[in-house]
Amino acid sequence: MASSNVKYSIEISIDTAKVNQFSKQNYKFCFASGVAGDDNGDASFNVVADTQEMGSVLQVSWTEKYAIGASNSTFKNGVKFAASTGKPVPIAFKQSYTQTPVFVPGIVNSDPSAPDSGFKFINQAKAASAVVYKWLNNDWSPIYISQAAPLGPGTETLIPKVVCAIWFSVAAETSSMVSNFSTTPLIIDLTNNGSGKAVASYNKDGAWTLISNQ
Repeated sequence: MASSNVKYSIEISIDTAKVNQFSKQNYKFCFASGVAGDDNGDASFNVVADTQEMGSVLQVSWTEKYAIGASNSTFKNGVKFAASTGKPVPIAFKQSYTQTPVFVPGIVNSDPSAPDSGFKFINQAKAASAVVYKWLNNDWSPIYISQAAPLGPGTETLIPKVVCAIWFSVAAETSSMVSNFSTTPLIIDLTNNGSGKAVASYNKDGAWTLISNQ
């Protein structure tokens, strides 16, 4: 279960030959953070939360604190989107965010029906999607948009997972929607990681290794 305000980081070492190859081919490093619809559900990775130019050593760091907004975008792989409600509104576990029929920032309230490890998106607009943000690399970065975006009036349960995916892509951009990985990803589950730090590597043969995750 994600713990609010806990800090995490992943360090990635990439073989020099692969750095040279991928740089020439215009590949970028990509990172996504998972969100599920219930406590036992699998994490969904549907937004590219961060991209970086290729390098021998890369790092992603984040804090398990969240914000939320709404978008009227239709989900489409590879398309970059932005929330229609402007600046993200901070939200904590056991709270709900209500999106009014007008696309202005919604209201966050305590909600006893919200999950212990997540929050709820209550949509009153004709068509809207939840946009979940995480404090990533010292800024709010979108990590999730409702998969069936946009949704009609109703409620969506959102449970952030301490699970991430890293991969390489030519076309991906930060804040773009993604429905599949263009290269083989490494999925890292930090749920039971006591240090908040993980280390991974990518070798000359194009294989990932999770070196440390404790």
